[in-house]
Amino acid sequence: MIDFMVETKDRNVVLYLRLSRDDRNKGLSISIENQDKILTRFAKENHYAISERYIDDGESGYSFERPEFDRLNRDIASGKVKRLLIKDMSRLGRHNARALLFMEDARDYGCEVIALDDGYSNFQDNDSTIGIKTWHNELYVKEASKKVKNVIHMKQDDGEWMTTPPFGYRKVNKKSAQLVIDPVNANVVKRIFQMYGDGYGILQIARTLTRENIPTPSRSLHEFRLKSGVDDKSKYTDVWNDSCVRRILMNETYLGTLMLHKGECVKIRGKYQKLPKEKWKVFKHHHEAIIDEKLFRICQEKLESKKVRSKRKRKIHENVFHGLLYCGECNSLLKPSRTAKDIREGNTHYYCSTYLKQGKTRCSSKSVSEQELKKAVTIFLQRCRDVYKDFLEEQIHADTKDEDIKRISKKITTHKTKITQFKLEVKQLIENKMRESMAQPEHYEIIQESYQSLIDEKAKMIKEYEENIELLEKEIESYSLHEERFTTAVDVIDEMIAKQDYSKKELQILFHKIVVHDNQIVFHFKGYFLDKIDANVMIVDEEKETYRKAIIEEIEKQVVDQMFSLKSVHQALLNQGYTYSYKGVFMKQMKKLEVEGDIKRPYKNKKAIYLRQ
Repeated sequence: MIDFMVETKDRNVVLYLRLSRDDRNKGLSISIENQDKILTRFAKENHYAISERYIDDGESGYSFERPEFDRLNRDIASGKVKRLLIKDMSRLGRHNARALLFMEDARDYGCEVIALDDGYSNFQDNDSTIGIKTWHNELYVKEASKKVKNVIHMKQDDGEWMTTPPFGYRKVNKKSAQLVIDPVNANVVKRIFQMYGDGYGILQIARTLTRENIPTPSRSLHEFRLKSGVDDKSKYTDVWNDSCVRRILMNETYLGTLMLHKGECVKIRGKYQKLPKEKWKVFKHHHEAIIDEKLFRICQEKLESKKVRSKRKRKIHENVFHGLLYCGECNSLLKPSRTAKDIREGNTHYYCSTYLKQGKTRCSSKSVSEQELKKAVTIFLQRCRDVYKDFLEEQIHADTKDEDIKRISKKITTHKTKITQFKLEVKQLIENKMRESMAQPEHYEIIQESYQSLIDEKAKMIKEYEENIELLEKEIESYSLHEERFTTAVDVIDEMIAKQDYSKKELQILFHKIVVHDNQIVFHFKGYFLDKIDANVMIVDEEKETYRKAIIEEIEKQVVDQMFSLKSVHQALLNQGYTYSYKGVFMKQMKKLEVEGDIKRPYKNKKAIYLRQ
């Protein structure tokens, strides 16, 4: 039992409880419930009141980025928590350097941390072996990771399928690694390959499957799990998209080939890295094939040729609005697409990516031409220029300037305090590293690796804060040039308006994003006076508006007893030099007039006869 050296009037205590997925297999002794019972009993015996419980269930101890642990850190830093109970140091975490640093930080904030099973308190510092205990916790994770990797490699060497089977296959049973064909889904796979081989496009295939309500791979897996008695709460979609169809077309599993060990994580919780093909473990004729070799190769050749053509297209025209355009309905990015007419006219149209992938079932067709976008940018910049000119004088008053300088100076002071804190932490980490290396020379390499990652992290943060201070100091220096800066901004905007053509770099400097709606564009500007500038710009296709006026004039000319012929109106427009197709823009404009109530179709069987309202 821990003998408290420091007693306070505050009798409140908080509990931190953690259980990883791996720990669940260790038994009830370390379950969340049992941790709570043990710590509650200790608090009761010592006459402490439990004010809060922080519980991370299913979170790895090697990572210190956990929801409840983050909340606990914030509460300690704010002074809310003065005493923390944990069952043992492994519940806190299994990264030695981070665990020790947390204990020191908590002590600096006036929070006592008690590890019950280890008999340790950071206020007493009564256990010189605590560093060794935390190292054992970290070694446990690394040894467990090695064992898991070895088991995986052994199974891969034996050609065992360890993950969820691909769409079209299923396992014989839960314990078996053998793949067998799922007849219903296999027929869908065959159909996809056949359609693509017959000349259907990937998007066309996806939309056909969606329209026919064919279950997607995610929906099929969800339904299978429910039938198997699994309470599956994972998300699924009913909409096929191009990515899903493409993955199926590229998957060699459908040839009966098993490919394993395509990548690995070098470090625990590290980034997954792809391996070169020569290091893959390939098993041909591993299971029954769904697609024959000939059809598969035909599809791969088509995919490759499409890839080459798309690369060539990308070189033709730069996407100056890259990463800026968003759909006003579904918030997806707009992607460029160029027809033969666009190429001839030097134009580009941007379409909603959700619409392109999933069709009108998910989003209506949001599209805008590059010419319309650039016109809208020009209109918006004209508004900016006008506002800048109007408010230039009022924004350079001395009182405003002084307030801003005070605000920036306060921020600089805060940043310098942070730098001092991080430097002290780096110093402490270096001392801990040296001490642990001397105490455990057999673990020198792992100690160096563990501490160095933290030291590098702190050094990076110091550099970032120093760079921010430099920028803030320059901002203070530039206040004497405040008026000049705004004048320069106006001059730059004037130059951009004059050329009415914008580069990708210029647009990214100006805007966070640009949202495209049916008839308007909304700009999210990075500059000043956001509340004074109207961010909404209406989209007006001048060519279509002129054409629309010509249609209305021609209808008025041809109306006899309120009736007119659709065909004769169109012919008259052709005679005037308009070249829009009969079933294209012309019909869209006619439908628009019909919706607005200007004209109507009196007889269903007389499609070409309309009535003037």
